[in-house]
Amino acid sequence: MYQIESLLFFFTFYSFIGWIIEGLFNLFTVRSFLRANFLMSPIKPMYGFAATMLIILKDRLMLSIFILAALILPTLIEYITAWLMSYYFKTKYWDYSKVPFNYKGYICLKFSIYWSLLSLLLILVIHPAIYILYSLAASTWHLITPLIVFYMILDFILTTLYMHGKHKHPLF
Repeated sequence: MYQIESLLFFFTFYSFIGWIIEGLFNLFTVRSFLRANFLMSPIKPMYGFAATMLIILKDRLMLSIFILAALILPTLIEYITAWLMSYYFKTKYWDYSKVPFNYKGYICLKFSIYWSLLSLLLILVIHPAIYILYSLAASTWHLITPLIVFYMILDFILTTLYMHGKHKHPLF
Protein backbone atom coordinates (compact mmCIF):
# COMPACT_ATOMS: atom_id res chain seq x y z
CA MET A 1 0.00 0.00 0.00
CA TYR A 2 1.33 3.42 -0.94
CA GLN A 3 1.33 6.50 1.29
CA ILE A 4 0.02 9.83 -0.03
CA GLU A 5 3.54 11.31 -0.11
CA SER A 6 4.87 8.51 -2.29
CA LEU A 7 1.90 8.89 -4.64
CA LEU A 8 2.57 12.65 -4.85
CA PHE A 9 6.20 11.85 -5.66
CA PHE A 10 5.17 9.44 -8.43
CA PHE A 11 2.58 11.89 -9.77
CA THR A 12 5.15 14.71 -9.88
CA PHE A 13 7.93 12.54 -11.29
CA TYR A 14 5.80 10.98 -14.03
CA SER A 15 4.20 14.34 -14.89
CA PHE A 16 7.71 15.67 -15.50
CA ILE A 17 8.69 12.56 -17.47
CA GLY A 18 5.53 13.05 -19.56
CA TRP A 19 6.68 16.58 -20.36
CA ILE A 20 10.05 15.17 -21.48
CA ILE A 21 8.39 12.41 -23.56
CA GLU A 22 6.17 14.93 -25.34
CA GLY A 23 9.13 17.24 -25.84
CA LEU A 24 11.15 14.45 -27.45
CA PHE A 25 8.17 13.41 -29.58
CA ASN A 26 7.83 17.02 -30.78
CA LEU A 27 11.56 17.25 -31.40
CA PHE A 28 11.39 14.26 -33.74
CA THR A 29 8.10 15.19 -35.43
CA VAL A 30 8.14 19.00 -35.67
CA ARG A 31 11.83 19.74 -34.91
CA SER A 32 11.11 21.69 -31.71
CA PHE A 33 11.33 20.38 -28.16
CA LEU A 34 9.01 22.98 -26.72
CA ARG A 35 5.38 23.20 -27.67
CA ALA A 36 2.38 24.87 -26.10
CA ASN A 37 1.77 23.53 -22.63
CA PHE A 38 -1.28 24.22 -20.50
CA LEU A 39 0.72 24.77 -17.32
CA MET A 40 3.71 27.08 -17.01
CA SER A 41 5.81 24.45 -15.26
CA PRO A 42 7.41 21.53 -17.10
CA ILE A 43 4.80 18.95 -16.17
CA LYS A 44 2.03 17.13 -17.99
CA PRO A 45 -0.42 16.07 -15.25
CA MET A 46 -2.30 13.59 -17.42
CA TYR A 47 0.84 11.43 -17.49
CA GLY A 48 1.14 11.73 -13.73
CA PHE A 49 -2.51 10.83 -13.18
CA ALA A 50 -2.36 7.82 -15.50
CA ALA A 51 0.89 6.50 -14.03
CA THR A 52 -0.20 7.00 -10.43
CA MET A 53 -3.57 5.35 -11.00
CA LEU A 54 -1.90 2.39 -12.71
CA ILE A 55 0.59 2.10 -9.83
CA ILE A 56 -2.33 1.87 -7.42
CA LEU A 57 -4.16 -0.68 -9.60
CA LYS A 58 -1.20 -2.93 -10.41
CA ASP A 59 -1.29 -5.03 -7.25
CA ARG A 60 -5.08 -5.01 -7.06
CA LEU A 61 -5.85 -6.50 -10.49
CA MET A 62 -5.04 -9.76 -12.22
CA LEU A 63 -2.40 -9.26 -14.91
CA SER A 64 -4.87 -9.72 -17.78
CA ILE A 65 -7.21 -7.10 -16.32
CA PHE A 66 -4.28 -4.80 -15.58
CA ILE A 67 -3.17 -5.00 -19.22
CA LEU A 68 -6.67 -3.92 -20.25
CA ALA A 69 -6.55 -1.11 -17.68
CA ALA A 70 -3.22 0.01 -19.17
CA LEU A 71 -5.06 0.53 -22.47
CA ILE A 72 -8.28 2.05 -21.15
CA LEU A 73 -7.10 4.30 -18.31
CA PRO A 74 -4.56 6.47 -20.20
CA THR A 75 -6.98 6.77 -23.11
CA LEU A 76 -9.80 7.80 -20.79
CA ILE A 77 -7.56 10.36 -19.08
CA GLU A 78 -6.48 11.71 -22.48
CA TYR A 79 -10.13 12.02 -23.56
CA ILE A 80 -11.23 13.73 -20.34
CA THR A 81 -8.26 16.11 -20.50
CA ALA A 82 -8.95 17.02 -24.14
CA TRP A 83 -12.66 17.54 -23.43
CA LEU A 84 -11.98 19.70 -20.36
CA MET A 85 -9.45 21.83 -22.24
CA SER A 86 -11.86 22.29 -25.12
CA TYR A 87 -14.92 22.96 -22.97
CA TYR A 88 -13.43 25.21 -20.29
CA PHE A 89 -10.55 26.87 -22.10
CA LYS A 90 -11.65 26.70 -25.75
CA THR A 91 -8.29 25.27 -26.74
CA LYS A 92 -7.03 22.07 -28.29
CA TYR A 93 -3.47 20.94 -27.60
CA TRP A 94 -3.69 17.91 -29.88
CA ASP A 95 -5.96 16.87 -32.70
CA TYR A 96 -6.22 13.29 -33.91
CA SER A 97 -9.05 14.04 -36.34
CA LYS A 98 -6.86 13.09 -39.32
CA VAL A 99 -5.68 9.87 -37.68
CA PRO A 100 -7.77 6.76 -38.48
CA PHE A 101 -10.02 5.39 -35.74
CA ASN A 102 -10.24 8.62 -33.77
CA TYR A 103 -13.06 9.90 -31.61
CA LYS A 104 -13.75 13.64 -31.96
CA GLY A 105 -10.03 14.18 -32.55
CA TYR A 106 -9.47 13.75 -28.80
CA ILE A 107 -8.31 10.12 -28.82
CA CYS A 108 -7.34 7.56 -31.44
CA LEU A 109 -6.52 3.88 -31.56
CA LYS A 110 -2.91 4.44 -32.65
CA PHE A 111 -2.00 6.57 -29.63
CA SER A 112 -4.11 4.41 -27.30
CA ILE A 113 -1.89 1.50 -28.27
CA TYR A 114 1.20 3.68 -27.72
CA TRP A 115 -0.08 4.70 -24.26
CA SER A 116 -0.84 1.09 -23.42
CA LEU A 117 2.65 -0.13 -24.35
CA LEU A 118 4.28 2.82 -22.61
CA SER A 119 2.15 2.20 -19.49
CA LEU A 120 3.10 -1.48 -19.35
CA LEU A 121 6.78 -0.65 -19.84
CA LEU A 122 6.57 1.99 -17.15
CA ILE A 123 4.74 -0.04 -14.51
CA LEU A 124 6.36 -3.43 -15.08
CA VAL A 125 9.94 -2.39 -15.91
CA ILE A 126 10.73 1.23 -15.02
CA HIS A 127 8.64 1.86 -11.91
CA PRO A 128 10.46 -0.64 -9.65
CA ALA A 129 13.65 1.44 -10.13
CA ILE A 130 11.74 4.68 -9.55
CA TYR A 131 10.34 3.20 -6.35
CA ILE A 132 13.91 2.61 -5.16
CA LEU A 133 14.74 6.22 -6.10
CA TYR A 134 11.77 7.37 -4.04
CA SER A 135 12.90 5.22 -1.09
CA LEU A 136 16.30 6.92 -1.19
CA ALA A 137 14.76 10.41 -1.43
CA ALA A 138 11.76 9.89 0.89
CA SER A 139 13.11 11.88 3.83
CA THR A 140 13.94 14.86 1.60
CA TRP A 141 10.72 14.49 -0.36
CA HIS A 142 8.80 14.57 2.92
CA LEU A 143 10.20 18.05 3.58
CA ILE A 144 9.52 19.52 0.12
CA THR A 145 6.15 17.91 -0.59
CA PRO A 146 4.15 20.90 0.73
CA LEU A 147 6.18 23.27 -1.46
CA ILE A 148 5.73 21.12 -4.56
CA VAL A 149 1.99 20.79 -3.97
CA PHE A 150 1.68 24.54 -3.34
CA TYR A 151 3.65 25.28 -6.53
CA MET A 152 1.48 22.96 -8.67
CA ILE A 153 -1.75 24.43 -7.27
CA LEU A 154 -0.47 27.98 -7.81
CA ASP A 155 0.59 27.09 -11.36
CA PHE A 156 -2.88 25.70 -12.08
CA ILE A 157 -4.65 28.74 -10.60
CA LEU A 158 -2.47 31.28 -12.44
CA THR A 159 -2.76 29.36 -15.70
CA THR A 160 -6.53 29.12 -15.33
CA LEU A 161 -6.80 32.86 -14.65
CA TYR A 162 -4.57 33.55 -17.64
CA MET A 163 -6.58 31.26 -19.91
CA HIS A 164 -9.77 33.09 -18.91
CA GLY A 165 -8.12 36.46 -19.55
CA LYS A 166 -8.22 37.54 -15.91
CA HIS A 167 -4.50 37.55 -15.27
CA LYS A 168 -1.41 38.49 -17.23
CA HIS A 169 0.81 35.51 -18.01
CA PRO A 170 3.76 35.75 -15.60
CA LEU A 171 6.28 34.52 -18.19
CA PHE A 172 5.49 37.17 -20.82
